[in-house]
Amino acid sequence: MELLSNAIFWTALLANLLAQTLKLFLYYRLEGRFQWERFLETGGMPSSHSAR
Repeated sequence: MELLSNAIFWTALLANLLAQTLKLFLYYRLEGRFQWERFLETGGMPSSHSAR
């Protein structure tokens, strides 16, 4: 229960989700189609591990 009230945990989780979502849309702009598997990949552009 303590984890759910941890602001640092939520900030890291939201930053990771934002980075993965941005990566999905950036690849859409570059390649003209959504590649849903990119959402689950680590690294790439922008690098999702830098958001953690």
